[in-house]
Amino acid sequence: MPDTQTPRLNLALLAAGQSQKHITLNEALMRCDALIHARVLSVSVTAQPATPANGDAYILPSGAVGADWAGQPNGAMMRYDTHLWEGINVPAGALVYVADTQSFVVRTDTGWVALESHLKAIDNLLRLGIGTGADSYNRLALKSPAALMSAEDGGSGDFSLALNRSADDAEVQMLWQSEYETRALLGLLGGDDLTLKVSDGISWREALRVNHVSGRVRFASAPFKSPNVVQRRHVAGQGWLNSTTPADHDWMGLCWSPELGRFCAVAATGTGNRIMTSEDGVTWTQRTSAADQSWMSVCWSAETAQFCAVAATGTGNRVMTSPDGVTWTARASAADHNWSSVCWSPERHLFCAVAASGTGNRFMTSPDGAVWTARTTPADLDWRNVVWAAEIGLFVAVASSGTGSRIMTSPDGLSWTLRASAADYDWQCLSWSAELNRLVAVASSGSGSRVMTSDDGITWTLRTTSADLDWRSVSWAAEIGLFCAVASSGTGNRLMISADGINWSLGVSAADKGWRSAAWSPELGLFAAVANTGTGQRAMTSVSAHSFNYRS
Repeated sequence: MPDTQTPRLNLALLAAGQSQKHITLNEALMRCDALIHARVLSVSVTAQPATPANGDAYILPSGAVGADWAGQPNGAMMRYDTHLWEGINVPAGALVYVADTQSFVVRTDTGWVALESHLKAIDNLLRLGIGTGADSYNRLALKSPAALMSAEDGGSGDFSLALNRSADDAEVQMLWQSEYETRALLGLLGGDDLTLKVSDGISWREALRVNHVSGRVRFASAPFKSPNVVQRRHVAGQGWLNSTTPADHDWMGLCWSPELGRFCAVAATGTGNRIMTSEDGVTWTQRTSAADQSWMSVCWSAETAQFCAVAATGTGNRVMTSPDGVTWTARASAADHNWSSVCWSPERHLFCAVAASGTGNRFMTSPDGAVWTARTTPADLDWRNVVWAAEIGLFVAVASSGTGSRIMTSPDGLSWTLRASAADYDWQCLSWSAELNRLVAVASSGSGSRVMTSDDGITWTLRTTSADLDWRSVSWAAEIGLFCAVASSGTGNRLMISADGINWSLGVSAADKGWRSAAWSPELGLFAAVANTGTGQRAMTSVSAHSFNYRS
């Protein structure tokens, strides 16, 4: 009755003028003790315990036996107190802990169900955290050593995981992180092509893209080459051949453009024509330079589709660029230093140049070859050459002066760190082999060991060389797995080769000229080199690896 019991738990109410009120109150408290944070010992015990303790409670299964349990309905909750078993009225929605199974059961209108079964009906949760906290952005969060998703038993055996975006220009992606910093992502990144990007923590690079129309896969970088040993032996075993050059200038820098199929060389001397180009390394054509500066180095950038050259002389214009090697435009340099080398990093989308002069800023960078910014260098050394080593994510530069630290490295071209060189030699040039994961540097001074190598840009090791020549340039040919270095001194042997950068052997140069720079052309299958001395033939090439009768 409403005036004698509570409507849900059937707790006895005190009546006005009631005698022995404590009995009614204590009975209500005992029921509260049973129902608040409700706990039973088991839901499967059928035999009434012989020696229960006060407060013990059970949910009875069907077929329960015992003086007080027999005849009770299936699912009744029985509680023992002061020598008596009493049935407890449990309202629908009550949650009860089951001690022997360490689980919870929920009272429904039709009986008891396991809590996990009841939870199957829960949806539209605002967020859920498992082993960690969820938040308004990561509405589902899991911290666990592993996670498993599987097809259901008895089904088709299929399993699908769908990632859906709400707009065509939005992104749907999977992220891989280290210390919660994303290192790789895969998905539809603003378009319908499947794209994989990776990061070294500084910048992002696209690794591959699958075209959603054609299904073709485009790799950002070609896979590592497996060297053709037969071709390497042919190139290494043959002498080099002279090539006629259009002018006897001091040719200082050389590079190859795969996109144009063209060598480009720059000179430190000449009047209005300090450029020459060649499609085969044999026939060279003179080109008009942007200014009569002492051009020291040139590189090619596929991403910006241009050559870029730097000079050691000039006023405010010690840089020039060209889309084809033919037409050149003068650019303002960051400072009038003796710029000695320039390289391009596709991953950083950055030109970097080093200098042999300047105070605290012997480095400059540019994203486009037109606008340059001076950068702080850790030491005012005669920096001679700089390269980008993509696989270790470093710019690396070498110097011909300094004590114990003629190397500097930078992950971004902005912040530089001095590194201990293997010896205080006049280091002139660097080359990076992605296939070997190795840097090789050559020097113009030293005794018996004018090469040093490093697999990380930090720790360097001297290597034995066959001759103490004035080694000026070194180049790597991935297709045949060969380093080739050229020198400006020596008699008939101004080049040396190595398959690993560690073991070197002398080769036969085309002539005893001041060879200053060498470059490899994968498309032609040959090395080319240019010199600052000689009459009419200040260039040479190796034989071609692609055709044994070409330049053989």
